[in-house]
Amino acid sequence: MNRRGHQNLKRNRTNLEIEFNWVMGHMGSLGNDAADNLAKSAAECGSTHLNLLPPILHNNLPTSLSATKQLIDKLTKEEAKTWWRSSKQYKRIRKTNLSLPSTRYLKATEGLNHRQISVLTQLRTGHVPLNKHLHHINRNDNPNCRHCISTPEDVNDFIFQCNKYATQRHKLVTSIKRNAYST
Repeated sequence: MNRRGHQNLKRNRTNLEIEFNWVMGHMGSLGNDAADNLAKSAAECGSTHLNLLPPILHNNLPTSLSATKQLIDKLTKEEAKTWWRSSKQYKRIRKTNLSLPSTRYLKATEGLNHRQISVLTQLRTGHVPLNKHLHHINRNDNPNCRHCISTPEDVNDFIFQCNKYATQRHKLVTSIKRNAYST
């Protein structure tokens, strides 16, 4: 730092002393209770007038990047939820899952592409090209599974029951190392 920089620093310094003390515990501590009361008073009555503050505190505090990101994330989620609840699809899918778009759903679909999310949603809603649904929308004469004969081919049959897919189901359960026989 050059000489001029040192002179500017000396001119801008104040005789302000700030002391931080760590107090073990909170309840029953007169200092903490007093600080709480002052903080509540400040929150209810507003900020201290600038003239009463030291010059170093006259400027606005820097904006926290982390807090800004959290605010943007919160507002985006609120906007998405509002948009979702006003959509036609919401009226149909709310019977399946009232919490959508939930954090759990967003985490479950994180990293999936649009096609994968579409297939997952079709499976969850039952609107998938399996015989039971195709029969329901008059696209197939028979709702039953071709391999299980008298069992309707629905999501449960396709994923958990149908003997045709027993080998693939066993490989999946083995690879994820847990019993995955639930929706």
